[in-house]
Amino acid sequence: MNNHKGVLHFEKGGKILVFRRRYKSRKKILLFALLCLFSILILFNSLFKMGKSHDIDNIPSLSLELYFTLEENIGIKWYYFAAMDIIERNWSENIEEKKYEKIAILYTKNQGDINKTLRNYKSKRYAKKVIKKSKKLSKIDQIYRNKQFPIPKDVAYHYENGWGDDRTYGGDRKHEGIDLIADKGTPVYSVGNGKIENVGWNELGGWRVGITGEDGIYYYYAHLDRYGKNIKQGKNISGGEIIGYVGNTGYGPEGTEGKFVDHLHFGMYQEGEAINPYPFLKGWEIKQEN
Repeated sequence: MNNHKGVLHFEKGGKILVFRRRYKSRKKILLFALLCLFSILILFNSLFKMGKSHDIDNIPSLSLELYFTLEENIGIKWYYFAAMDIIERNWSENIEEKKYEKIAILYTKNQGDINKTLRNYKSKRYAKKVIKKSKKLSKIDQIYRNKQFPIPKDVAYHYENGWGDDRTYGGDRKHEGIDLIADKGTPVYSVGNGKIENVGWNELGGWRVGITGEDGIYYYYAHLDRYGKNIKQGKNISGGEIIGYVGNTGYGPEGTEGKFVDHLHFGMYQEGEAINPYPFLKGWEIKQEN
């Protein structure tokens, strides 16, 4: 047996011991490589999150409502205002009306040139950041753009932001939509193009229609009195088509009605999760009035 620099060499078994030493070295190298790979994956995941589109949950409901209103009143696309507030971390509870007024004046002065408007407002660098950030709001814009209000503008209706309110029928739950109060028999329009996924009775929703829009959002219309013509599962539908009429059905077995005031329950779901329709309804309503 020889001992040289901490390595034992046996006349016959030395090869095995040397192999074991080499195996330990290779194991350390493999662990180091795996650690590096894990770090790279974390880095790429962080970069992906930084680069992906902003979702509806990233912007407060009150802020979305404000941005949609500003677009209709000023003419500047809503996502520029949203991008500015994201960069400045300024939300609906800290509304700076003077800022929006200043931007409106600059926009008119610059003849609708948003890039020049943003440069004049702050700087060239700021304008570049806002425009880049605004592109990440395209997913929300697809939901908002080219839609219409589900109730005719020439009828009496009323609605409030009741999304998230407590409900008791069917167990403790939250209200996953907005109730639009209107007379029984008032036409209900599809807010956009899509495909009819569900038609028929639902214990909570009564006679209801569920439509998956071209934007990927599932639109839910409930408590209908009856359906429009040719409303069938699997049928494509266009925005503005009558899908049914306001009623008071639901909260019981098939045919139950009269448990509450006549109204349309309007819901929106993204990947199975309820989102607040209120700011979208307000934006579509303003478009309808204009």
